Formats: sequence, structure tokens, C-alpha cells
Amino acid sequence: MVFMTHQSAPKPGDRVRVVRDPAWNGPWPAEATGIVEPILGKPFRVINTTDASFNVADDERGEVREFMVRFDEPQLDVEGDGPYRAATVWEKYLVVLDDRPVKETRSDRRARRVRDRALKEVIQHPERGEAIGQPSDDPRFSSENDSGLS
Repeated sequence: MVFMTHQSAPKPGDRVRVVRDPAWNGPWPAEATGIVEPILGKPFRVINTTDASFNVADDERGEVREFMVRFDEPQLDVEGDGPYRAATVWEKYLVVLDDRPVKETRSDRRARRVRDRALKEVIQHPERGEAIGQPSDDPRFSSENDSGLS
């Protein structure tokens, strides 16, 4: 099932909402909003789910486009991991909120280049990473504070 209500694919600078799949509570339960950013200089990445080790419906196996979304607020994923400031999201979970691109400032471009270098490092050398905390370390995600992410 495709959720896109928009004729063209999202593009860098578009504001989007990440919608929940009706068959499960994921991928981002809070239906986060954010801005699409390039992935290593490209508007999107194509991945092949044909032989995916994770649960993908048979009719959805094949090539899918995924986009980098920088969330407006850090988010917990369906597993409760995070909070994440950005994530790659399959196109079928994205709804474009506004067709007008956000004007990217010089500071935004510089920050995006830093994030792209960090993402490239993580992709090429995941063994160099380290855990930097748990959601329970962040008061915004404590059980006492109803974040709506249940």
C-alpha cells in the first residue's frame, strides 16, 4: 500500500510527516514531522528488499526508495530505541506537508555536510561507533512525562 498523496516524490527541503503503517505500529510511532535532506549528496537512495532479513510483505519486496528525514524533534523508533534526530525512511511512509522547499542557509549546508561525513563514516565503519545513552537518560522520554510515544 502506498501512502503518498502527492504526485511527485519528496525532495530535499520538503517538509514531511512520517506516517505509521496500518498493519503495525512502525516505523516511527509518533508520526514525526521533519525535513527531507540529501543522502550523501543524492536526493534519495534505492535499496532492494528482495532478500531482506527483516519482515517485508511479499508484495512489497523489490526496490524501494528511502529518504533521509531530519526530525523536528528527536524521536524514538518502534523498538523504543533513540532518541534519533534523523533517519532514513521508505517513501511509502512519507507524506509531503508543503510543496514549497525550505530555503537552505549557508549554516544549514555546513551542518548537512558535517552530518553527511558522519553518516558516511558510520556506514563505512560501523564498528567504530559507540552507544551514547539510552532513551531513559533523556527526561523528554521518561515514563513520567507523557511524550505520546507509547
